[in-house]
Amino acid sequence: MMNKIDPTKGRQLSTHDVAARLGIKPATVSGYRFRGTMPPPDGKLGKTVWWWETTISEWRKTRPGQGWRKGVEGARNG
Repeated sequence: MMNKIDPTKGRQLSTHDVAARLGIKPATVSGYRFRGTMPPPDGKLGKTVWWWETTISEWRKTRPGQGWRKGVEGARNG
């Protein structure tokens, strides 16, 4: 990836970079993206989408984590 840095937004993160930060597989990041459960990419270089570090950091603070379905009937953790 290009890893361009903006002083106010940080580095550009690819799907693989985001997955590494979250401790998940790149396919999971792609699933989040296609389901609309994460912010849309901040940009695209060829076929590669990317997000600013700050975009992912802010989203990560509010993203559902393990157990987010607790209490929902039929949910694994409920």
